[in-house]
Amino acid sequence: MATTVTSASPDATFGYRGTDGTTIIAYRWDTVGPPHAACQLSHGMDEHALRYSEFARALIAKGVVVYGQDHRKHGATARSVTELGRLGHGGCVEIGVVVLTGTAALDLLEPAFNLDQPIELSALNTAFHPARTDFDWLSWDESVVEAYIRDPLCSVALDMESCKEMFLGARRIIDPEALRQIHNELPIFISVGDLDPLNQKLTLVEALVGRFRLAGLKNVTVKVYHGARHEVLNEINRDVVVNDIWSWLEHAISNISS
Repeated sequence: MATTVTSASPDATFGYRGTDGTTIIAYRWDTVGPPHAACQLSHGMDEHALRYSEFARALIAKGVVVYGQDHRKHGATARSVTELGRLGHGGCVEIGVVVLTGTAALDLLEPAFNLDQPIELSALNTAFHPARTDFDWLSWDESVVEAYIRDPLCSVALDMESCKEMFLGARRIIDPEALRQIHNELPIFISVGDLDPLNQKLTLVEALVGRFRLAGLKNVTVKVYHGARHEVLNEINRDVVVNDIWSWLEHAISNISS
């Protein structure tokens, strides 16, 4: 049964020590009663987990306890502001279902950038001129863009070495042998906006899905939102996006439980 939620703040903030000794700051959003599933939020580069508090609250209203963490060198996990925008190293855990938003085949995006110079994210605004800000490509919702710009833990200059590491990691994880290590029945849901510049008119998400299927993954679902930009969970139609994700999750979770 759904419950009324009045606050997007997490119910608990805590830290745990990573394998490299880094203290990772994490958050938990609790359900009112016993949860029937758990969700692990994983944010993107140059942001932090609390930007997805609204999404977390939508899930706990459905009985799903939500955990999220600020990745190494991001958000509250960064030891200083000079670390923001840099990448660290992490691992993975066993999971039952996967939801990806704004995801692309990053190795195919790499040629669009000169990695020997700082990446200017404002270049992603090309399709949205005249742009109001350097971050119009994130969302149609001006309040979301303004909040991102004002957030001291976001919109920082991306470290060149970290960008190189990101694309290097992207090349590693699309290795066919690595993809074949994924359980072929793993349910994967990909939601993307057709105006997301990081997906280059959907060509890069199509390439990603093609690789998944070539590797033998049998349960891949793609949902495209017309007119949406990069952050579909922060778009003006985010209620529709969240409902679609929940409908898929509910079905996937019931199949795992049965």
